[in-house]
Amino acid sequence: MGVTLSIEDLQVIYKTPDGTIPAVRGVSLELSESEILGVVGESGSGKSTLAFAIAGLLPKNAIVKARKFIILNNDALSSPNVFNKLRGSGVFMVFQDPFSSLNPLLTIRDQLAEAYVTKVKQSKGVKVGIGDVDDEELVEYLKRVNIPDPQITLYKYPHQLSGGQIQRVMIAMALILEPRILLADEPTTALDVLTQIQVLQELKRLVDEIKTSIIFITHDIALASAIGDRLAVMYGGLLMEVGNTEDVIREPMHPYTQGLIASIPSKSKYEGLLNEIKGIYVPTNLNECPFAPRCPYVRDDCKNSLPELRRVSNRFVRCHLYG
Repeated sequence: MGVTLSIEDLQVIYKTPDGTIPAVRGVSLELSESEILGVVGESGSGKSTLAFAIAGLLPKNAIVKARKFIILNNDALSSPNVFNKLRGSGVFMVFQDPFSSLNPLLTIRDQLAEAYVTKVKQSKGVKVGIGDVDDEELVEYLKRVNIPDPQITLYKYPHQLSGGQIQRVMIAMALILEPRILLADEPTTALDVLTQIQVLQELKRLVDEIKTSIIFITHDIALASAIGDRLAVMYGGLLMEVGNTEDVIREPMHPYTQGLIASIPSKSKYEGLLNEIKGIYVPTNLNECPFAPRCPYVRDDCKNSLPELRRVSNRFVRCHLYG
């Protein structure tokens, strides 16, 4: 399989009135065709900033640097125009808040038709109008993502749909555009458990039908393990552990990954208090492990030097325990 995304030493720094804040610190990763990569971490870990960097949607106060940043054989950092060409059938993003994903002033029909027009223009170089798109063709896309009453839904406005229906509309839009890379930034956070499962199934359909590669961002490692071929665990803007999902879940190596998995409730209602990772994330010296203040295995070298991301057996781990 080909590589759709290749990043080496990506750094994103935000400029603020109080100074600079490093949000992503030297992230390197590759994404293969038809692969689902689950990116896991708590709030402030840098996972959403990573997604926005890949989509070229970072705010103006962000400084972005990388030794290599190649999306679909394009050097995306070379020019903002590259991002503009890649958006749509190249890179597509589903946002965390469903209700901010669609234009509230346009019907579902017009917004799906706009995606259709974009696809036709990009693939065939032909200009067509939104009014020229056949309703029945758009209805078929809504049927494919199990939208109830698709003929009626087509002429509804976003506020008339539930969060789960809007996310399905976004996935229908992705089916129209056939993106090579889909960035899903916590797309199930606002949804109930049953709808979460349905959305995951629709995302997998994109992989099966159009060979889309997906970066699935979430704070829920159980959810990521249900969909991801590989897992990348982030903390403090750094990759802490990267490996095949089954290996990471069965035998987590980094203390942070171990803590995330240990905090997942079991099936028994008699399990008692859940395990937790003590404390909260606080920025640390850039030359020490960011997880050191909360790590149960912290040593002196954790506070004196930042561990490298090393290959250990069948994965990569950033921890002095595996030096």
